[in-house]
Amino acid sequence: MKNKSFYLLLKFAAVAWLAPNFLMAQGTHTTVVIGTGTSSSSYPAFLPYNNHSTTEMIYTAAEIGTAGMIDTLWFYSDATASLACTSLRIYMGTTASSTFASSSDWYGVDDVDLVYDAATTIGGAVGWFAVALQTPYYYPGNDNLVVVVTKTAANYNLSSKWRYTSTSSVGYRTLYRGSDGSSSHGDLSTLTATTSGTRTYDRPNVKFSINTVIPDCFRPINLAAELTYTGASISWTGCDDAFGYEICYGTTDQLSSYIASAETVYDTVYDLEGLEGDTTYYVWVRSLCSDDSSTWSRLVFTIPVCGEYAGGTATSSYVPFHGNYDYGYTQSIYPATALEGAGIISGISFRTSSVPSNYTTRTVSVSMGTTTRTSLST
Repeated sequence: MKNKSFYLLLKFAAVAWLAPNFLMAQGTHTTVVIGTGTSSSSYPAFLPYNNHSTTEMIYTAAEIGTAGMIDTLWFYSDATASLACTSLRIYMGTTASSTFASSSDWYGVDDVDLVYDAATTIGGAVGWFAVALQTPYYYPGNDNLVVVVTKTAANYNLSSKWRYTSTSSVGYRTLYRGSDGSSSHGDLSTLTATTSGTRTYDRPNVKFSINTVIPDCFRPINLAAELTYTGASISWTGCDDAFGYEICYGTTDQLSSYIASAETVYDTVYDLEGLEGDTTYYVWVRSLCSDDSSTWSRLVFTIPVCGEYAGGTATSSYVPFHGNYDYGYTQSIYPATALEGAGIISGISFRTSSVPSNYTTRTVSVSMGTTTRTSLST
């Protein structure tokens, strides 16, 4: 989870080295343009160089210069080529960081909010390519903004070019990965702490439409989960005009499947019970006001397995049941540090990697004891 502390920084002159930002007021909306470079490539933000991709970009509070509801963003297409995406997703979040510290410094699904999800065609003309967000994002204006773009496509198109501006004078503000064969490269949920990408100074030129009149009934922010082995305590920061909140949850990332079962609560903390270990849950919360309701905020977390001693992915037919033989005997030592304290062990389970095509019921006997040894010497 990224650190989301807040600070105020609204100095436009501080980014003159990069590319002057243009703020154009249109009624209650302000249009912010970041980046004036005219170079282009087939890399971020949509990475048409590959079929499947994830690109993450940081735009600072000083560059954006205002708070409000972001309802549209644009990237600048420098060619008439287009690319049909089977899935295009855009996420937004805030961060105190201004650069990517390493090639694995990703923002995952629990750090950002999904604001756009559709199958669409990108590019097709020279100029600003607009994406109207399905869920406008409330940007508080005092932290930096993370924009994440993921896509999957049946093909790639090297003729699709997008303009960027170099951030070499301040550091890496773009991180990406792509693949032609692996669709997981276009799935934010597959990122781990060791997933490696490529950092670049070439940050895409972007334009934001920001409604500076913040609605009285805006969505909950700072969603967090305190996890146990069977439940989660969900908390959030609400808005002053809300008299309550609606919350729903499930095991698939499909809000429409759970809205009908949403519960109304009157606090900014809600406890979920009876959850399954080693299962990912999706939670949505929205504000309820006297004459309106906000858009939904989303949180993703995975319930840990009680007393699980795991981490490896290698498989074997020998341990723990010696499955290649009719009779077998195995011994294993698990360190005290893995058992998370004293207590009564009432059950034990082992993770299978496949279902056998033929199997026979066997009698299994399990014995337990304690030892000061940490390994089997012979």
